[in-house]
Formats: sequence, C-alpha cells, structure tokens
Amino acid sequence: MKDSEHARLAEPGRLVGRLEAARRRRFVGREEELRLFRDALTLDASSFAVLYVYGPGGIGKSSLMQEFARVARDFGRPIVQLDRLERLSDRDVVGALRDAAGALAEPAGELPAWPSDPVVLIDHAEGLGKREAWLRDTLLPQLPARALIVIASRHPPSSQWRTDLAWGALTFSRALRNLTPHESQTLLTVHGVPTRHHAELLRCTHGHPMALTLAADVLARRGAEAAFSLHDAPDAVRALLERFVDEVPSPDHHRALQLLTMMWATPESLLAQVLSEVDTKPLFEWLRQLSFVEAGPLGLVPHDLAREVLDADFRWREDPGWAELNEQLTVMLHERLVSSSEAARPRIWADLYFLARHNPTVAPYFDSYTLHTCVAEPARPEHDTAIIAAVRRHEGDPAARIATHWLARQPGAFWVFRDEAGRVFGFMAHIELHETGPDDAAIDPAVASVLSWVERAAPARPGEAVRLLRFWMHHEHYQQPSAALNLTALTCTTRWVTHPRQAWSFVATANPEFLTPHFAAIHFTRMPEADYVVGSCRHGIFGHDWRAEPVRQWFRAKAALINADALTAPPAAVAPLLVLSEPDFAQAVKQALRDFTQPQALQDNPLRRSRVGAGADAEPLRALLREACESLRGHRRDEKLYQVLLRTFIEPAGVQERVAEALDLPFSTYRYQLAQGTERVTRWLWAREIDPRADAKR
Repeated sequence: MKDSEHARLAEPGRLVGRLEAARRRRFVGREEELRLFRDALTLDASSFAVLYVYGPGGIGKSSLMQEFARVARDFGRPIVQLDRLERLSDRDVVGALRDAAGALAEPAGELPAWPSDPVVLIDHAEGLGKREAWLRDTLLPQLPARALIVIASRHPPSSQWRTDLAWGALTFSRALRNLTPHESQTLLTVHGVPTRHHAELLRCTHGHPMALTLAADVLARRGAEAAFSLHDAPDAVRALLERFVDEVPSPDHHRALQLLTMMWATPESLLAQVLSEVDTKPLFEWLRQLSFVEAGPLGLVPHDLAREVLDADFRWREDPGWAELNEQLTVMLHERLVSSSEAARPRIWADLYFLARHNPTVAPYFDSYTLHTCVAEPARPEHDTAIIAAVRRHEGDPAARIATHWLARQPGAFWVFRDEAGRVFGFMAHIELHETGPDDAAIDPAVASVLSWVERAAPARPGEAVRLLRFWMHHEHYQQPSAALNLTALTCTTRWVTHPRQAWSFVATANPEFLTPHFAAIHFTRMPEADYVVGSCRHGIFGHDWRAEPVRQWFRAKAALINADALTAPPAAVAPLLVLSEPDFAQAVKQALRDFTQPQALQDNPLRRSRVGAGADAEPLRALLREACESLRGHRRDEKLYQVLLRTFIEPAGVQERVAEALDLPFSTYRYQLAQGTERVTRWLWAREIDPRADAKR
C-alpha cells in the first residue's frame, strides 16, 4: 500500500483509522527493538542496512512489523511491505517495489529511481528457500544506499547473511523473546483480564504474546471466575501448535518430538539411544531446524511455551506412546544414575525431576525450568557471613548461633547455590548426626530430638550413617518453591543414594504441612515425635530408613511416581524390609544354613525380609547362601572352611560326626572350622546388608 493511499484511508471517519488505533493500544513491549529501529531511521549513516528479527510462531513478529511501519510513517519515510515472497514471482516482487516507489509497473528488470531513504519490510521470510539468494544478491543491492530493510522470520539469518563479507557487516540480527512479566501483565490488562488471573496466566504462557492473547480470549468466553490451563483448552493449543509445528513427517519424527518435549535438553546421543532401531541423524537435524528449538550445551532445548503446548496436546490425545516413552526414559535415567560419576548425578536427578514436573506430588514444589540453570557447590569460609545472616533473618538469633556452631563443627555439611550469573542465592546444611556428641546436642535441640527418635524406632548399626538436612533456604524466599528447593533436593538425594552405609535420612522444615504430600509420595515418613523447637520456630521432621527400603527399591517407587497420571491411584506400597541388628542377623544366617535343604523352613527365615535377601523366595535365598560359601573358594587357607560348609549344609553328608570323618578331621577341629566358616559367611552377608553399593554389584 502506498503512503498516499494509507493517508487517505486513515482520515477520520474511515474504519482503517479505528483499526490502527486499536492495534496501537494493544501493542505492548519491544522497546529495545523499536529503539534500534528509530536509531536506524534517524542516523545519517546507520551501522546496519538490514535489521533481521526472528523468533517462533506467535512471538509477535508481524505485530512488530506493523509497528515499524507506523514509526517509519511518522518519520515521513517511504514504505513498502512485502509478505510471503515465496508466493510471488520475481516480476511480482519487482512490480510491488516499483509501485511503492510511485513509478509505472513496467516489465523491466531493474527498479526505478527511488527516494533516497526507503524502508522495506519483509515478513514471513522463513518460506523463501532458494529465493533468499535472489533477494540478497540481486534485488536488495539495487535499493538506495540509505535504504533500511527489515526482515522477519521464524529462523535466524542463514549462514550466507552472516558470512558474506558485505552483508555480514551491514546486517543486525535480533531474536524476539517472550514478554517480560511487567509487559505480560500490561498486555493482559489491555485485554481486560482481571489482575487475580495474571500470575496463573504468566505461569501457563511464559509471557508468549499469542498465548497470552488466546488465554485472555478463553477467559473472556468462560467467565472471569474460570481458571486457565493449556491442558483443558484444546482450541488454544491447536492454534498455538499451528504456529509452532507445520508438519510432522513420520511416526519416528513424532516420537522424536515427544522426546524433545519430555526432556529438558535432548542430545543426539539420547535420541539415538531411545530410537535405536532407526537412523536418528535426520531426525536430530529436523528437530534442530524447528523455529522454537535452540541448540544448547546439553542438547536441543525447545521454547518453554512450545514445550508446554506440545505436552498438553500429547496428554490430551492420550497417546499410548507418550506413556511408554516416559517409562523408558525413567528406567534409563535411573540406570544411568547408578553407574554415573558423582559429578554427573545432579544433572541426571534434574532430568528425573523435570520428567515428573506434571505429577501433582511434584509440580507444586519445584521450579522445573531452573533445574539446569543453577548449581550447588561446597561452601567456603567467605560464605559464612551470608549464611548466618540468612538464618538470622528467617529463623532468628538462636538459630543463627546454631548455624555458627555447625559452620565450625562440620563445615563440609554446607553447600551454597549459585545462579547463572554466579551469584549465591541460598544454601543448605546436611549434618552428619552419627558424628555428633553431647556438646552438639547441648547446643542444637535437633540432635537430641532426632537421635532419640532413631534409638526408639530402629537404631543405627555400627558404621551406619544418620543424616539430617538441618538448614536449607533461599536468601529471600526461605523455604518456598524456588531454585533453592530444586538444588536442595538434587544435592540431598545424590548424597542419600551414594553413601555406602546410609541408615537414616531426615529432613527438617518450618512448613511440614505444605511438604507432606510430596514427602509421602517419595516414602519419607512424617515423624512428629522428632520435631524440635528453636526460639519461636518449630521444625517438622520427615525421615526414611534406607535399610527398610533400599536405594533400588526406592528408585522403583520413584519411577512409578513419575509415570503416575494425576488421576491414577498411587502405586501399591511394597512391604518394608526388616532392619536386623548384627546379632539377630548372625542368628538368622546360622538358621538359614541349617535349613538350606528345607525350602519351607527357609521361607520363614528373617533373611528373606532383610536387605540382603530383598524379599527373595527360598530358591534365590539358597543361591545367595551358596554364593556366600563359595566366596571362600580359591584361597588355599579358606578352602578347608568351604569344604566343611559344603559337606555340612550345602551338600550334607550326614550328621556332623560323619562329616568330620569324611573330611578326615578330628571332631574338635571340624567344629572349630565350622564355626570359622559360618562366621566368615556371616561377615560376607553382613557387608552386603549394611552397604547398598553391594546391591549395584549383584
């Protein structure tokens, strides 16, 4: 449209004037992009000739182009707006430019004489394909030297724009991001959304302009009292999907898209592992070129809203492949957790929490989108002042004195949390209660309270650890859901499942009612008898006995939790294991050896409900006892002990006197070796009972 024609239509009384006024009222944000554009219009020699803006569908590129046109018009610059050039022939494009210049649309190959400072706005450039080269190399160079070209596309500039010695120096690219929280609230207000709905809409839409507009429309149709969720707004989801994904070529592409949606980041190696039966390189490249996907250090990461829209669509359709892939990823990540290095475990835990982000016992407690953006690291002496100040602010002076004590007594228990910019924003302290003494109990009521409960319930056995998450907080938000809660959970769980002899893990919190649903889901029991008071603050205690539910069994429970739908009943609880004292365990081993050839008697042996027996039936228990006996083989000095056990219990040769005779041993020597062999087998089994790492070796 020519400027003269636009001016005529925009006269008072014309509908186009009202439309433009409404468009201006509803345009929000993009101040930085508009500043760049105004500077380019006003400077005699702008640093760029091409402003290339890009972003995923619905991010507001076309609205911004309309605003650019208005600003250019206010500056008196001649304008031509071109859209979807792939639908036009070269002659049509040249004709449009000639028409905009006010010349006759003659069938000439070159452009007419233009004013010295035209503005050319080219929208939806993602469809240009091979015609981009014609635009860049043939058409645009004919424009006047002071021409300003703005190109809007879903995709960043191609490598030819960036690497060309001339265009690279004259092109400025700008990625359009979501609106800020303030801009989002302004947009919602303009659309008439009550303030009470702003927070929930920002959570759902992440500030995506089109999503905010659609959500406002949904609320307007449902009524101001309704709530909005992508998961129950299929029309809004469908509209957004059309913006994000044009076409999914095959079932393999569909599964790759599901994987991209589930994981925080998708490296090519993970895609190859999940879709091992196909060539995943083309699939990975297809994911990479999607307009809402960015390549990060951990792999491909989708735009936050695109992820939620795709997730809502997959769940709404109840795609069975979705649940299968979720379960496959859960099992894969847990297996990787067991075999990974300590440095890699926090990231794997973050992936697991992210996978469970929609579960109703997980979602309210974690900020899933900051799981990979912040880190925990051991505290250093220079952090002490900030730690004590945070405790004093949130829990008072008595608690600050206790924190000071633990910083001196167990400095290694403290971890600090850093954000992407390197700023410390929180901390946690994981106290080793099994290393405390009377002096510690006199200073901190938590020590006496928790250890007293342990002694009454199930005492720690020699060499076993008892840990208490004593302090944990965000410097500003205390124990509310935040990145600090994320890192507390990741750091604690990593330490819980890797400690060689963990007996009890406890968590203290100032708000036990809020956290009870989550802890109940992950099998941490509320223990009010162990609660303690410091100053005016009462702390509730949750605990888990790793001997009653070992790490692998706990993993299975968490995997079931991750895969449970919001409307699905929680998985059936597995009977807890027996926590036997060392004398009781030794007695159970002796009885099991005596009953080795009697399966029915073995069924009733306490070892079957211990960690080492892990609920095994008689036959697996027999195999374990045989393995324990055979551990003595191959050692010249111990071979005789093995032979005594073999002929007495495993392959009995009769009463003990006959066994001694068959082994050509004096009866007293035979009895001594039998006792020695039984003790060695008991020690071998006991080591597995109290060390969960032995589970991973089996």
